[in-house]
Amino acid sequence: MHRRPTAPAAGHPNPDWGDRNIDGVPGLMVMGEYEWSEDRLLPALDFQVKHPRTPLAMLAEPGSGHFNYNDRLIAFLDMFIRKAATQRLPADEPLDKAPVLNPIDPKDGWLVERWHLNQGRTVPTAPYAKYTGDRAQAFWCFDEEMAEAIQNYSADQPGKRPQTSQSHRRAHAR
Repeated sequence: MHRRPTAPAAGHPNPDWGDRNIDGVPGLMVMGEYEWSEDRLLPALDFQVKHPRTPLAMLAEPGSGHFNYNDRLIAFLDMFIRKAATQRLPADEPLDKAPVLNPIDPKDGWLVERWHLNQGRTVPTAPYAKYTGDRAQAFWCFDEEMAEAIQNYSADQPGKRPQTSQSHRRAHAR
């Protein structure tokens, strides 16, 4: 039996945002399958409902834990950073002062259905206005390329048995 954390991340409660927000600032949550994903995913979905102008993306890493990385993940992170820089940095800005970054409106992006353990996605990706699924159960993407990358990321993994070591299974059985 897996122990579930009592808090969504790092053993600490989520901060109380009060009236503060990160509207217009793109965020990316990368979640490994072995990180009690539902317990940490649900607060992110709630955050989106409370802050609908925050562009929040989520990439699930089936078969991975918190510290895993691989070439495919690094390529995805590279794509996200390039898209964020391209869309947020102004075209013309003096080099002698900090730039005023462009805000990102989630309604200008695409949506992808949230990830579920051992289930394929059932809703096609689409621009925000044309998304046919439940928006409260979807995450934002910059564009079609990113939405399709998330939709297809490890799409062959549902139903596979965990490929963890015996010591990993013993440690999580406590």
